[in-house]
Amino acid sequence: MPHTRTGLIQTVGWETLPAITAALAIRPVAIGHVHMPDSADASRRAASVIGAIHAGALFEHREAGRDDPLEETRVAVRELVGVLRGTHRCDRIMVNVTGSTKLLAIGAHDIARELGL
Repeated sequence: MPHTRTGLIQTVGWETLPAITAALAIRPVAIGHVHMPDSADASRRAASVIGAIHAGALFEHREAGRDDPLEETRVAVRELVGVLRGTHRCDRIMVNVTGSTKLLAIGAHDIARELGL
């Protein structure tokens, strides 16, 4: 199989272990986190741990607000897909929805399925 550049998009809540373990197992070149306003610090802590162990991983963060978390997550994931494909040249993108609220997970899953990720 030819060398692929994998990107990982994750929904991140207060519990950071799912994001950390997925990133360390997959070892993507770039990671996008989608989080709610109250879990921004958790997302950045997870990124810090991942970066310390998997040096060179590039991070993007997007916040889904409280007005319409489903739609805001869909928009954030679409945007991250564009950044991972364009800026970071990822030719394979995976989506991990195990570490956040149900609304973030559903929104991310919807777009991942729509885009064939």
